[in-house]
Amino acid sequence: MTLRTPIEGTDYKMVHTNKGRRYFFHIPTKRSHWTVPEDIKDIVALLDQMEEEEKVQEQEREEQEREAKRRRIEEDKKLIEEDQYARANCLTIVF
Repeated sequence: MTLRTPIEGTDYKMVHTNKGRRYFFHIPTKRSHWTVPEDIKDIVALLDQMEEEEKVQEQEREEQEREAKRRRIEEDKKLIEEDQYARANCLTIVF
């Protein structure tokens, strides 16, 4: 699916193709540019930086989730081991 995103404050849309490439579409002239046009370089650089920061934050969230899951598994293993130990060492009193 091709993703078209208007670039706020400009007459351009940033288009991401199915193959992972991007180009810039100038709406009034209906011209496409495979390189960033000079008049929007600053805003595109800012958008790229924001996108990169979002990716880093997402990776950090995923790592935190993996770590939390690993800790839960370790805690569960410890509880199971403690339960097995208690059962193995439990005295049965028969009257």
